Amino acid sequence: MTDDNTRPPADGAPAGGPARIGKYLIRGRLGEGAMGVVYRAFDPHIQREVAIKVLRRQFEDIVGETAPEDSITARFRNEARAVGRIAHPGVVTIHDFGEITEATSASPNAGTGTGAGAGASAGALAGAGSFAFLVMELVDGRGLDQMLKIARPPLTWSLNVMDQLLDALGCAHDRGVWHRDIKPGNLLITRDNRVKLTDFGIARIADRHLTQVASQIGTPGYMAPEQYLGGPIDHRADLFACGVLLYRLTTGRTPFSGAPEAVMYQTLHQEPAAPSALRPGELPPALDAVVRRAMARDPRHRFADAAAMRVALAEIAAGGGLAPNTGGGFDDRTLVQPRHGSGATPTGASTAGSGASRALDAALIFQVERALASHIGPLARHLVSRDLAHSANVEELSRSLARHIADAPEREQFIATAAALAAAAVKTP
Repeated sequence: MTDDNTRPPADGAPAGGPARIGKYLIRGRLGEGAMGVVYRAFDPHIQREVAIKVLRRQFEDIVGETAPEDSITARFRNEARAVGRIAHPGVVTIHDFGEITEATSASPNAGTGTGAGAGASAGALAGAGSFAFLVMELVDGRGLDQMLKIARPPLTWSLNVMDQLLDALGCAHDRGVWHRDIKPGNLLITRDNRVKLTDFGIARIADRHLTQVASQIGTPGYMAPEQYLGGPIDHRADLFACGVLLYRLTTGRTPFSGAPEAVMYQTLHQEPAAPSALRPGELPPALDAVVRRAMARDPRHRFADAAAMRVALAEIAAGGGLAPNTGGGFDDRTLVQPRHGSGATPTGASTAGSGASRALDAALIFQVERALASHIGPLARHLVSRDLAHSANVEELSRSLARHIADAPEREQFIATAAALAAAAVKTP
């Protein structure tokens, strides 16, 4: 969860709040909503700060499979299951999940689930005799929805955000999880300029079903047509939402607007204006085709997967000829750009006029790094910087980097992804 400039008291719990939840010492409140509250906390066992999301409502269905599968509590538990399948730097990590019953909340050593032992202090949660909680990575950054209130970001910034999001979604989809609620409020931008996807509370897991009695699960305006209609949903619903997000990032407005009923009608029956028509001279026509395909009403006409949409956007990013950044309001402190060492250009990457192979320009190297990170995590940055010194082109670089991926099919997948990114780059005139 996001820090968002909130600073907890130096000592003790926030006024009127719990002193601890399980082993976690509460240090402040980060935010709250209709269903719960999020605390900043400290894990004394391994000495790290965390965020704890607590379900606000009375918790009555904690006994495993006896709970209604479409209840709020079931979705809360589903988030822990979903994120537990995903190991990716672009997804907020969940460290722990706990369920506390009213009968055990008064005991300092009682509880159910992995977060046992909430103790009497947990009873300080207003009206909570029984509750569930998630312990998550504490993200030092801001929500994308908050950043978009500042101004419309530059195109290069937006393409970078989309690339990182699609990278994370590709990992989730490969593990049988689709998010179903992609929107600016569920994306965090860290202080070191990385994108973090959060809130998998209504995620669909491929071999485990939440019921679709309440079929319209999601956020109006970002929901795919099949979500409105209650039809079968797969990973392509996330790609539709990515198209809406891309539209919002590049035009400064959402493609569908008005009351929820009007938004639903537009989603099902109308084509929004092309992004380049709203920003003539600023956005390349190629962007229109990507948005149109991502937002196709029929899922069969969308991109096959997140990787395919990434390649299409990488081709735009590598195509050159982009208009100057006229969105305004986003400076070097907020732009999401690759950070390598002390500068924005990857170590060892070529720059214009360097004479190095075009296939090793900075933008492409960053794409390769992100692809490698989806397999091995943050170590990818160090390995890319090191292997660049003895690689003349992307093929050599990718095969050198592939040695660090233990699983053979994943190695081949990485090499194929790098080749696709390079092929998109060389099409640049």
